[in-house]
This record gives sequence, structure tokens and C-alpha cells, in this order.
Amino acid sequence: RAFKERSGVTENGYGAKKATQYTSGEFVARPDGRDGVGFVGGRSWTKSWLTFDNSYYTQPRPEGDLLWLPTDDALRTDPGFAPYFELYRQSNDAFLIDYADAHKALSEIGSKWVIPGGITLPMSKL
Repeated sequence: RAFKERSGVTENGYGAKKATQYTSGEFVARPDGRDGVGFVGGRSWTKSWLTFDNSYYTQPRPEGDLLWLPTDDALRTDPGFAPYFELYRQSNDAFLIDYADAHKALSEIGSKWVIPGGITLPMSKL
């Protein structure tokens, strides 16, 4: 909740007036209009975007093809979030444990992790 309130993502936080182009509800991740992260037209936060680990926290601030938003800077610099950013930078285990706890808690309150039609990756492009 604190992240949403500080990032401008929701009306409960800074609201639509202070939302960035990336945090507003109208943001389109791919300028070509197609679905998915994709390359070309979309960008990921890490070079190994299909690997689930703490690389988001361990890489230097990305340049070039990788995505970095003002909300990403907030995670690194905000006094409330920076200790976690540093913890996850130092320990993949800490990141995975905290993620598992958060995922479990969201699942227990009824969050759905099922995407209609599932997720497919075009194997010819990998």
C-alpha cells in the first residue's frame, strides 16, 4: 500500500494529477500496440527477463534497452523502501523468501493468479 500511495499509481495515493505517463491507467507498454512485453516495441527491467531472481536489485541503473521508471528510483531512494532495495540487492534468498510470503498472503485473501487462456511464449523468437 505504501508504494501505491507514494508512486502516484492510484487515487488513494498522489492521484491522477501527479501520476507519471508510466503510472497512469492509460499507459501502453508497447508503442506498437501489441500485447506482452515483447522485443521489439517493449522493454524489460532486466537482461534476463525470464529468470526470477533479484537481478532487478543487483544491476546498476539500466541504460539503453532496459526499462527504468521514476517509481523504480523511488524504490532505491525512498527512506521507507531503500532498506528493502539494499537487502534484496545483497541477498537473492531474502528476496525470494519475502516474495513467497507476499504471494502466499495475496493468494489467501483471494487474489487470482490465473490468466484466461494461459501464457504462451513464441518459441521461434526465444
